[in-house]
Amino acid sequence: GIDTPEKGGRAQCEAEAELGEKATEFAKSMIKVGDTVQVEVVQWDKYGGRFNGIVMVNGENFAQMQIDRGLAKPYDGGTKESWCD
Repeated sequence: GIDTPEKGGRAQCEAEAELGEKATEFAKSMIKVGDTVQVEVVQWDKYGGRFNGIVMVNGENFAQMQIDRGLAKPYDGGTKESWCD
């Protein structure tokens, strides 16, 4: 249920690439060895090889943590908002 910014050559602008790096660093800082991580697979995504699911880290919804910090946007499968606007 979220969209996160792309990194590197997949980003559409420098601002998106920088935010993508911040999102990666946030994930690394929030998920550590010994943490309790629960993943509930909701469905396989439309691109194949990935799944849509709910990820809980130490009892907190990881998607919501990213949204609250501006590192992800809610996404329902429709047209995505640009990270470059």
